[in-house]
Amino acid sequence: MAVTASLRTLLLPALLGVAAAAGAQEPQDVPIRRLVTSPAVRQGMSLSVRWEVLPAWEGATVRILESGPGEGEVRVAGEVPVRRRAHVWRTEALAPEGWLRLSVEVRSGTGELLARWEDPEPIVLDNRPPEVALPESLEVASHEVEIPCEASDPAGVRTLEAWLRREDEAVWQPARARRAAGGNPVLILPRGSYLVRVRARDLLGNATPVGPEGVPEGAEMRLRIATPEPEVSLSIEKPPAVAGPGAPVEISWRVSDDDLPPRGVRIEYLTGADDAWRKVAEGLPSEGRWTWALPDRSVRLRAVRLRVTDLSGHEGVGEARLASQVDAQAPRVSLEIPERFTEEGPLKVIRWGHDAGVAGLRTVRLWIRRDGDDAPPFSTDVRARETPVDLPDGLYTWTLEAVDGAGNVQTTPPARLLVDRVAPRWSVCEMREIDGDWEVRWRVEDAALPPEPVAFAWIAEGTGKEVAVAGPLECEGAWRGRIPAACLGRGGALRVVAVDLADHRSERVFALVSNGLDRLPVPRAEAGLPEGPPWDVEGWPAGGLAASGSTLDLRWSAGATGAAVPDATVRVEWEGHEGVVILAEVPVGDAGCTAALPDLEARGALRVVLLVGEKIFSMEEHPLALDEGEARAALRAPAVPDGE
Repeated sequence: MAVTASLRTLLLPALLGVAAAAGAQEPQDVPIRRLVTSPAVRQGMSLSVRWEVLPAWEGATVRILESGPGEGEVRVAGEVPVRRRAHVWRTEALAPEGWLRLSVEVRSGTGELLARWEDPEPIVLDNRPPEVALPESLEVASHEVEIPCEASDPAGVRTLEAWLRREDEAVWQPARARRAAGGNPVLILPRGSYLVRVRARDLLGNATPVGPEGVPEGAEMRLRIATPEPEVSLSIEKPPAVAGPGAPVEISWRVSDDDLPPRGVRIEYLTGADDAWRKVAEGLPSEGRWTWALPDRSVRLRAVRLRVTDLSGHEGVGEARLASQVDAQAPRVSLEIPERFTEEGPLKVIRWGHDAGVAGLRTVRLWIRRDGDDAPPFSTDVRARETPVDLPDGLYTWTLEAVDGAGNVQTTPPARLLVDRVAPRWSVCEMREIDGDWEVRWRVEDAALPPEPVAFAWIAEGTGKEVAVAGPLECEGAWRGRIPAACLGRGGALRVVAVDLADHRSERVFALVSNGLDRLPVPRAEAGLPEGPPWDVEGWPAGGLAASGSTLDLRWSAGATGAAVPDATVRVEWEGHEGVVILAEVPVGDAGCTAALPDLEARGALRVVLLVGEKIFSMEEHPLALDEGEARAALRAPAVPDGE
């Protein structure tokens, strides 16, 4: 309803200038207004009237009257002094429905009517509940249904509450519902037949009356939910006969019913242990795709099913039979290798392993990494219990990895192995006199050397005892000093020793005399040799490899050396595990010689020495590996299997 606009802001200035003697004012000139909060009222609701006090109203009394539609229906709602400026009261409706009009009189102390105001619009009386109309019956094929009720009320409908009971039951209960856009209740019900009533409440608080048990009275509707039973279609990507734990399996499905409870769709599987279905997922949508991770234990799978329960309690099942074994047990493997290997030929690796599951061993690979190499570790298949592996000298880390048919992996702890077949090799070892002192320079090479593998020992003349020891020293270095006096003379010597991690020992012993040393290259001027390189040796075995027992053809150019020292000789030596073997010794003027290599499989060094008497004036050395038969490339680098 429209509420009468206040005339105070328009007429108050004129009213203030009107004298009291002018008599009763017209209703439209009185500064009085009514306050209402709704277009209608019911019995017991509060009403209020406000006014402004004019000078002529001093000491007057304000009387508020309620009149109804019937003749003579007038009630005094209140009588208060004008100075109160407002009055609030609770209306007592004169009739259950109809209308109510307010009027206000301002009277002086003598009873003279000073002003009268009448509400231009009546107030609607609403003491009755909203009217609700329902159809006699309704049948739907969905679990979700909107109750088509029509409710009317002068004050406006606030809420609609649905009550229901099954036809075969006697208990009514309020239904959990949401509100549709128009305010009607929307229910989600299982399949079946129901009786529905609606209780309405208007904005004034009037509500549909209820019976003794709190059930609304009034219109009643018969509702039938006729949904079909759910149908399920299931598709599964079957796992292999033997699968690993956690292997993904794709499952897709479609359910004909879209109105499902929150946990209406679930996936279950059946094992060979018993006949109990085990749940793996629930709360799935009516259509979708899901990846199932197989159980993390060893189990035999018999079937997978999708089970659907709709709101009516009806079930639909889609099932797929399986014949798969989940193997969650890793294979057992072990590795047997020595801590060090110093023999010639390939190393025999002994492995032991088996698969405790049903998948069987798929691969057994040996991963090998050499210390100091930047390259990634290489691997080789270990198909036999004993597998030969040929490796060059070095320090290695070994790991055995076994994979069964289900993809389970087992790895042995890392094992350390030292492969060292040859003694350390001296690539530089010389001694010379500098300003009265002697300087020893050395460089030793080996695949597995400790940080300080070199030591000196001075041997006393005649006794053979060590009188001084220096070391340990690094792989490459120099020493400068004087030879101990006790070591000069026949029997005195300097012993330079290098020991690798495999305890292979390589030494150089130099006989010392009173005027210098007797084993390392000495200043060339002592023998009248010309300065500069004495020769250029040719015929070294290519790649440091040669067949055992083969013959080498070495050539050199004697040049000025042969002309200056005709009695100089050239000695060809082989040094291996057994020590130094002299292969040939010829005059330097022959410009070449043939040397038969030892008939054995070993690693060592081939040395060509220029001597004058027993003094060494030049020495050239190269590493050489001897092989029984054809030289193998595996002696140079680890073999990498095809496909790695």
